[in-house]
Amino acid sequence: PLEDGTPTRYAGGLLVMGEGRHRILAHGGGINGFLSDGRYYPQDDLTVVVLQNSTGSPGPAALSAALSDLVLGPPPPLEDTRYTGSLDELTGRYTGPARGRPLTMVVTREDDALVFTPEGTTNALRPVHLGDLTWGMGDTRFRFVREGEAVTRLIMDQGTGIYVLERRDQREGR
Repeated sequence: PLEDGTPTRYAGGLLVMGEGRHRILAHGGGINGFLSDGRYYPQDDLTVVVLQNSTGSPGPAALSAALSDLVLGPPPPLEDTRYTGSLDELTGRYTGPARGRPLTMVVTREDDALVFTPEGTTNALRPVHLGDLTWGMGDTRFRFVREGEAVTRLIMDQGTGIYVLERRDQREGR
């Protein structure tokens, strides 16, 4: 965990993934037009390494995942558990630093689901509720933080990047 108690899946250059499936230890990187991704599946004694001499799509992490899926089978879908609280209390604007520039995540409600949209894009993300105040989509986790009666933060965990986004709409009189 981080100093403030925030759980993390990244430490010492390794990302630990694979909830409910094969455990994965991964590391990726890149420099000047060269990208890499390495994954080790200890339960399956499988190692997948992709080296790419371009920065084009789909990228080495996507290729590693696709190759792993060919050998191990695709991961099961995340199990959606019904959120029994008020989705309306979670909707709003959450802002914080992310990779050298601010990130604002706009959380809206669509029927009985939350939609997460990075401000300035049309890239609407529709993760499933995993339990408590946590939603997930692929390896990304969105965890709301409640302080007292108010939801004050959204922590977006992409494995190698954890973004702590402060709720802004409450301070603006909402």
